Amino acid sequence: MFKKIFLLTFLCLINFQHSFAFPSQLSTQYVKEPVNVGSATLKFLFWPIYKAELYAANAEFDFEQPFILRLTYKFAISKEDIVEASLKEIKRQAEFSEEQLESWERKLTKVIPDVAKNDSIYGIKYKGRLILIKDEKLIADIKDAELAKRFFAIWLGENTSKPKLTKKLLGQS
Repeated sequence: MFKKIFLLTFLCLINFQHSFAFPSQLSTQYVKEPVNVGSATLKFLFWPIYKAELYAANAEFDFEQPFILRLTYKFAISKEDIVEASLKEIKRQAEFSEEQLESWERKLTKVIPDVAKNDSIYGIKYKGRLILIKDEKLIADIKDAELAKRFFAIWLGENTSKPKLTKKLLGQS
């Protein structure tokens, strides 16, 4: 009986600690004292695709200030699929020239990695840059303010295809 109680307590503590996981140490170089604003899980039918968590200084989100968006994938996804889905969502936001979209596709294809189950990627919007971190390694620092804006608008913009997810990330529901 004691072993069962101990095991149950241990598992609860692990889940408690994981639910309050902080952003990576590297990401905190860009956002001082990040605090979780909100979180949500993107699902397809009833299958979870990824968990998204938004962090901002003092938990006060402002799209024009630095912030961190952490995505933790629930299964493996190829970089090609991630880039394709990202561009599809960016195209929903506004009209862009083919030249602009091709430029962004090249930039994203260069830096977005394949992900395995439980991999986390930290996206950071910082001074008009799109910064990506995986496994405590900087994998991208793209100095393209418009791409950074449009990329993060996939999750946080007014024209998002997932408004319920956005509201949860922003702590509004």
